[in-house]
Amino acid sequence: MGSTLAPTPAPDRKHAVSLMRLRQAQCRFIISAPEQKPMFCGEATNRGSWCAWHRSIVYRNEQPGSPRT
Repeated sequence: MGSTLAPTPAPDRKHAVSLMRLRQAQCRFIISAPEQKPMFCGEATNRGSWCAWHRSIVYRNEQPGSPRT
């Protein structure tokens, strides 16, 4: 039988940072509401702009024949 991958856990909000405190290798996904000061996820990344959790939201696998939204 094939193995299944465990779902990626959601990042902890304790890593949230403002733009001025955002550093290299921190997730740049904005987690604040539009009317609030921009706050970024801040979770560790693996050579990208987003942590594994937010990357899975940004990049969805399209199913063949499914309409694009």
